[in-house]
Parts: sequence; structure tokens; C-alpha cells
Amino acid sequence: MLSPEERSSLTAAMLEDVLKALKSSMITEIIIVGAGSLAQQVAVKRGASYLSKGRVGLDRAVKKAVELCLEKKADAVLVLPANMPLASSKDIDRIVGVYLVVF
Repeated sequence: MLSPEERSSLTAAMLEDVLKALKSSMITEIIIVGAGSLAQQVAVKRGASYLSKGRVGLDRAVKKAVELCLEKKADAVLVLPANMPLASSKDIDRIVGVYLVVF
């Protein structure tokens, strides 16, 4: 079992991996929804925006992030969990590419 510090380090490492893939993909803006200063530090380090989930819970915070994207006239919104360390920019571009073909 992981200690709280080990769990936090693992979470940050996985988030870093996902952000690297996103930054290398055709995604143009990234908003990290999270709790705590570690997620915010990773977001700032990688040039992403940060939205604290606060006390409303993850689902409501993600909904708020989607609303912010739509207010900024986003063409589409892709929601990914941070625990996908094997996701590559090619994987993300394929997902976005399917959307672009369909719509």
C-alpha cells in the first residue's frame, strides 16, 4: 500500500505524463481540474490553467470547466483523467481527429 506521500507523487507523475502528451498534441488549451496545491503546481509548471474542485466534487468541477471552455468559444472539449500515463499525443490526436471527421 502506498503512503499518502507516495500516492501524491504517483498522481503528480501521471498528471505530468498526460500533460506532456496533451502539450504535444493538437489540443490548444488545457484546464486541470483538481484538488490541492500539487495539481496546481503541475498545471502552472506545464502552462495549463487550473480550476480547483473545491468542495463541489469532481463532477461539478468538470462541468464548470466545460462551461468555461464553451464560454471561450471552444469548438470541442475533451475530458481526460490524469491516470492515463501511457496516453500519447498520437492517441489524443486520433480521438480529436475522429471528432473532426464526424462533425
